Amino acid sequence: MLDMRNAIGIALNRSRPNEDTFGLGLKDQYMAEIYYRFELLRVVTLTPSVQVIVDPALNLDEDLITIGSLRARLAF
Repeated sequence: MLDMRNAIGIALNRSRPNEDTFGLGLKDQYMAEIYYRFELLRVVTLTPSVQVIVDPALNLDEDLITIGSLRARLAF
């Protein structure tokens, strides 16, 4: 039986900055995220994740940014 309460996921994205809003000459930005959602209690679900942004369009001083997060969902 497949357990739908827990899940692992991967997301990939490429985005091009809007030249009218942010100006000319910005590189495309790439993003990857991996997460794992698990049920802590029947009404509490936690989802830790890690995101990596390559060539962040609005931070030209950085080539790579890593972000960790923890989301919680309460259902009652």
